[in-house]
Amino acid sequence: MVGRAEALSGPTTPPGKRVQTINPPGSEVGPGQVATWGRSVEVSTKGFGLDWTGTARSSKHIPFEWTGPN
Repeated sequence: MVGRAEALSGPTTPPGKRVQTINPPGSEVGPGQVATWGRSVEVSTKGFGLDWTGTARSSKHIPFEWTGPN
């Protein structure tokens, strides 16, 4: 799997800033977190019965931490 995305900007976004939502209601990011909105620039998946490529899909960049048992 390959995935690459870039953050969105827009006409009302200050120069050098990204389109972000802080503490979005109903979002999986949780209270006090930030979601940055973007679009994919490269996506490909091959394996496990999948063979797919695409670009310009929606993306949401959120903070996360993978942890598990030691």
